[in-house]
This record gives sequence, C-alpha cells and structure tokens, in this order.
Amino acid sequence: MPKQLLQAKGFLSPNTFQVPPLELGRRSGKDVYFDLDIQSGVSQILPNVSTKTWGINQPFLGVTLRANKGDSVH
Repeated sequence: MPKQLLQAKGFLSPNTFQVPPLELGRRSGKDVYFDLDIQSGVSQILPNVSTKTWGINQPFLGVTLRANKGDSVH
C-alpha cells in the first residue's frame, strides 16, 4: 500500500522519526559515565492527539548512548 494511503487511513504518523540526541558521557580510561534523568511529558505522536510520554533526558524517548566495545558503562 502506498505511504500516502497508509497515512490517510491513520496507519502512519505524518511525523518523521528523529534520532534522539547523542550523549557521549564522561570518559575516564575505559570507564564511561552517563547522567540519565527520567522525565515525563506530553507529545503529539498522532495528529491532534496528546499522549503522555516518558523519556530519558527529554520528555519522549531517550538519548543515544555512545560507548566502545570493552568500555565499562556507568
């Protein structure tokens, strides 16, 4: 089914997915420390519908964490 038809029938949100912001953390050797805070919010996922949401360091979704293989993540 074409994307426009799926959107018209309400099966797809017109909002495009945004990759959450990158959080590099604080590095000390092989240790990487992240400050993560849970937040509540209200987001518009579907048109004209407010949805209660939870996120990490933002009101919806979370951040993208970057660490290397072998790192100890805290």
